Amino acid sequence: MYHGGKAALTARALIKPRRTAPAASGVLVDVTPRKAGWEFVHFSVRRIAQGQRLALPTRDEECALVLLSGAGEISIDGGQSKGIGPRVSVFDSYPHAVYLPDGHEAVLRACVCGYVPAPAHASITLW
Repeated sequence: MYHGGKAALTARALIKPRRTAPAASGVLVDVTPRKAGWEFVHFSVRRIAQGQRLALPTRDEECALVLLSGAGEISIDGGQSKGIGPRVSVFDSYPHAVYLPDGHEAVLRACVCGYVPAPAHASITLW
Protein backbone atom coordinates (compact mmCIF):
# COMPACT_ATOMS: atom_id res chain seq x y z
CA MET A 1 0.00 0.00 0.00
CA TYR A 2 1.26 3.46 -0.89
CA HIS A 3 1.22 6.15 1.84
CA GLY A 4 2.99 9.12 0.24
CA GLY A 5 -0.01 11.29 -0.57
CA LYS A 6 -1.26 12.53 -3.93
CA ALA A 7 1.62 15.00 -4.53
CA ALA A 8 4.26 12.37 -3.73
CA LEU A 9 2.57 9.85 -6.03
CA THR A 10 2.39 12.39 -8.86
CA ALA A 11 6.07 13.31 -8.45
CA ARG A 12 7.03 9.62 -8.44
CA ALA A 13 4.83 8.77 -11.45
CA LEU A 14 5.95 11.67 -13.69
CA ILE A 15 8.88 10.62 -15.84
CA LYS A 16 10.23 13.24 -18.20
CA PRO A 17 11.92 12.30 -21.49
CA ARG A 18 15.64 12.74 -22.00
CA ARG A 19 16.64 15.65 -24.18
CA THR A 20 18.15 14.57 -27.48
CA ALA A 21 18.62 16.27 -30.81
CA PRO A 22 15.38 15.96 -32.85
CA ALA A 23 16.92 13.76 -35.56
CA ALA A 24 19.24 11.71 -33.31
CA SER A 25 18.79 8.09 -32.27
CA GLY A 26 18.56 7.32 -28.57
CA VAL A 27 16.56 6.28 -25.54
CA LEU A 28 14.01 9.00 -24.74
CA VAL A 29 12.35 7.36 -21.72
CA ASP A 30 13.56 4.42 -19.64
CA VAL A 31 11.42 3.03 -16.82
CA THR A 32 12.92 0.00 -15.13
CA PRO A 33 10.88 -2.22 -12.80
CA ARG A 34 12.98 -0.94 -9.89
CA LYS A 35 12.44 2.72 -10.79
CA ALA A 36 8.67 2.24 -11.17
CA GLY A 37 8.18 -0.12 -8.24
CA TRP A 38 6.99 -2.88 -10.56
CA GLU A 39 7.99 -6.50 -10.38
CA PHE A 40 8.46 -7.46 -14.02
CA VAL A 41 7.79 -5.00 -16.85
CA HIS A 42 10.41 -2.61 -18.23
CA PHE A 43 9.28 0.23 -20.53
CA SER A 44 11.37 2.44 -22.76
CA VAL A 45 10.85 4.73 -25.72
CA ARG A 46 13.51 4.59 -28.38
CA ARG A 47 14.03 6.80 -31.40
CA ILE A 48 15.77 5.27 -34.38
CA ALA A 49 16.91 8.02 -36.77
CA GLN A 50 16.62 7.83 -40.55
CA GLY A 51 19.37 5.57 -41.90
CA GLN A 52 20.00 3.98 -38.49
CA ARG A 53 19.03 0.55 -37.14
CA LEU A 54 18.50 -0.88 -33.68
CA ALA A 55 18.81 -4.60 -32.94
CA LEU A 56 16.71 -5.83 -30.02
CA PRO A 57 17.45 -9.45 -29.10
CA THR A 58 15.38 -11.23 -26.46
CA ARG A 59 17.27 -13.42 -24.02
CA ASP A 60 15.15 -14.96 -21.28
CA GLU A 61 12.52 -12.34 -21.96
CA GLU A 62 9.66 -11.62 -24.31
CA CYS A 63 8.73 -8.17 -25.46
CA ALA A 64 6.23 -5.98 -27.23
CA LEU A 65 7.39 -3.37 -29.73
CA VAL A 66 4.83 -0.63 -30.32
CA LEU A 67 5.10 2.03 -33.00
CA LEU A 68 4.59 5.42 -31.33
CA SER A 69 5.34 7.68 -34.29
CA GLY A 70 6.93 7.73 -37.71
CA ALA A 71 7.15 5.16 -40.45
CA GLY A 72 9.92 2.62 -40.42
CA GLU A 73 10.80 -0.98 -41.02
CA ILE A 74 11.12 -4.09 -38.89
CA SER A 75 12.68 -7.46 -39.57
CA ILE A 76 12.60 -10.52 -37.33
CA ASP A 77 15.48 -13.00 -37.10
CA GLY A 78 17.13 -11.67 -40.26
CA GLY A 79 13.99 -12.08 -42.34
CA GLN A 80 12.56 -9.71 -44.92
CA SER A 81 11.93 -6.15 -43.69
CA LYS A 82 8.30 -5.09 -43.39
CA GLY A 83 7.06 -1.52 -43.33
CA ILE A 84 5.39 -0.21 -40.17
CA GLY A 85 3.43 3.00 -39.94
CA PRO A 86 3.01 5.76 -40.71
CA ARG A 87 1.76 7.16 -37.44
CA VAL A 88 1.99 10.89 -36.72
CA SER A 89 1.75 10.54 -32.93
CA VAL A 90 0.30 8.33 -30.20
CA PHE A 91 -2.92 10.33 -30.53
CA ASP A 92 -3.21 9.86 -34.30
CA SER A 93 -4.34 6.28 -34.81
CA TYR A 94 -4.07 2.73 -33.60
CA PRO A 95 -0.45 1.56 -33.40
CA HIS A 96 1.32 -1.24 -35.16
CA ALA A 97 2.70 -3.67 -32.59
CA VAL A 98 4.93 -6.72 -32.70
CA TYR A 99 5.21 -9.48 -30.12
CA LEU A 100 8.73 -10.89 -29.91
CA PRO A 101 9.04 -14.20 -28.02
CA ASP A 102 12.09 -15.34 -26.08
CA GLY A 103 15.13 -16.18 -28.18
CA HIS A 104 14.43 -13.97 -31.20
CA GLU A 105 15.74 -10.66 -32.51
CA ALA A 106 14.00 -7.69 -34.10
CA VAL A 107 15.80 -5.00 -36.08
CA LEU A 108 14.02 -1.64 -36.29
CA ARG A 109 14.76 1.18 -38.69
CA ALA A 110 13.63 4.82 -38.68
CA CYS A 111 10.80 5.19 -36.15
CA VAL A 112 9.95 5.96 -32.53
CA CYS A 113 8.85 2.86 -30.68
CA GLY A 114 7.91 1.63 -27.26
CA TYR A 115 10.02 -1.30 -26.11
CA VAL A 116 8.34 -3.35 -23.37
CA PRO A 117 10.28 -6.45 -22.26
CA ALA A 118 9.31 -8.76 -19.42
CA PRO A 119 10.78 -12.02 -18.11
CA ALA A 120 9.78 -14.98 -20.27
CA HIS A 121 9.90 -17.38 -17.34
CA ALA A 122 8.46 -15.92 -14.15
CA SER A 123 6.54 -17.45 -11.31
CA ILE A 124 3.44 -15.39 -10.72
CA THR A 125 1.14 -15.83 -7.76
CA LEU A 126 -2.45 -14.70 -8.30
CA TRP A 127 -4.02 -13.88 -4.96
